[in-house]
Amino acid sequence: MPKLYIFGIGGTGSRVLKAFTMLLASGVKLGNDINSVVPVIIDPDASNGDLNRTVDIIKLYQSIRNEITDPGEFFGTRLETVYQTQNNSPFAADQLQFNINGVETKKFKQFIGDGAFSPQNDAIKELLFSDNNLEADMSVGFKGHPNIGSVVLKSLVDNPQFAQFAQSFQRNDKIFIVNSIFGGTGAAGFPLLLKVLRSGDPKITNCQDIQNAHIGAITVLPYFNVTNDTESQISSDTFMEKAKSAMGYYQRSIIANNELNELYYIGDDLQATFKNNEGAKAQKNDAHFVELASALAIFDFVKQPGNNTQTQFKEFGIQDGSKQDFTMLDATTRQLITKPMSKFAMSKLYLKVGLSKVRSANTLWYVGDLTKTNEAFFNSPSYTHEIERFQDYFEEWLNEMALNKMPFSPFNLKVNNKNALFFIENVKPRKKGVIRSDDSFDGLTKENNECFKNFNSHTPTHQLIKMLEASTEKILNQRNLI
Repeated sequence: MPKLYIFGIGGTGSRVLKAFTMLLASGVKLGNDINSVVPVIIDPDASNGDLNRTVDIIKLYQSIRNEITDPGEFFGTRLETVYQTQNNSPFAADQLQFNINGVETKKFKQFIGDGAFSPQNDAIKELLFSDNNLEADMSVGFKGHPNIGSVVLKSLVDNPQFAQFAQSFQRNDKIFIVNSIFGGTGAAGFPLLLKVLRSGDPKITNCQDIQNAHIGAITVLPYFNVTNDTESQISSDTFMEKAKSAMGYYQRSIIANNELNELYYIGDDLQATFKNNEGAKAQKNDAHFVELASALAIFDFVKQPGNNTQTQFKEFGIQDGSKQDFTMLDATTRQLITKPMSKFAMSKLYLKVGLSKVRSANTLWYVGDLTKTNEAFFNSPSYTHEIERFQDYFEEWLNEMALNKMPFSPFNLKVNNKNALFFIENVKPRKKGVIRSDDSFDGLTKENNECFKNFNSHTPTHQLIKMLEASTEKILNQRNLI
């Protein structure tokens, strides 16, 4: 069964991987017999807030999935590191990220060996790089300077993680690259990585299979601004100029040579403004619809045959003047994500606002003889540190998208137990009964009481996830919510 390798380059790469993981957790299916997904993050800023949040989300996803004996919809797709494709080693956060030797401790001038140049090369160096470039601290990334990134990232293929990737790659595996075009890391890293993948260099294990692989990418155009800060090397005023420059280079090299099977473009004119943070923990942008749409490109990519000899170009659009919910999407996208996201959101809300009533009422699925999802489980790390924490990330992701400049708000996350079934924006549950209709979570509890017994032979996590997977499906169908 083929694998899908996703290279997320820079901060945008990490944020798109986060959105992609949320879709997989909800049960959105890749199709085309993809057996597992191998995310790889390329970012010299190891302490980046967006990167670390994404790493934690992927770690939680894997921990939860490992407790499910036969994953179906929720957490159904295997996520693994490059190292885990070769063995059954436990998850390690540093295995998600390709290290770049030297960036943590050296300024750029030290990295390129400043002081050992001939007079002629020293003069060329002065032409190519400003004093600020040469003095740049690379431990927090390239601060919007692709000319620095293009030099440093050339060493990427010399590290053990890349060798492990090449060794694990098999014929019919697919590769997808996510990058922004208006910063430093993404704009520089994308063409360099692609050049190596298509090189057929015999020093790379499985070089022919990698060279001939089905490869796609999404290039993210400017979709946010940063506040003005005279002390920062990052300025929104340069974003579009850098994007145009990079696009020109991509046209002359990548596109002219048809090095990609599919190339996706996306951006946004309604740009939110974030605080200007050059990197590290403070660089933690709110989730944006552009990142969700970018993640959806991956689902489109894997369905393509990959045998085209000329690059196919694709963009993402929404309905003009539409509401900020699922109706803004085209029919194909709605069909792909509405049901799984609604089921997962309903599960989250049930555990958030409905669980207290379940506990106090001694509900069957909570206290029955066959249950494993009892008080002890809901107080255990498996629930509080894994399931609850992941679902909190899911809610945070939805809330951040809803409040951003280009909002996407498919759910009302402020419902209570009484009006719970009104949680999908602009969708009213079908009435059940002539006189009154119960729109609380009581119906979901009743379904849980019926189906929890079917999953009692496995772990508590398995029982809870599979129970909610089945019961939410029934309620959404019964009340005509999907």
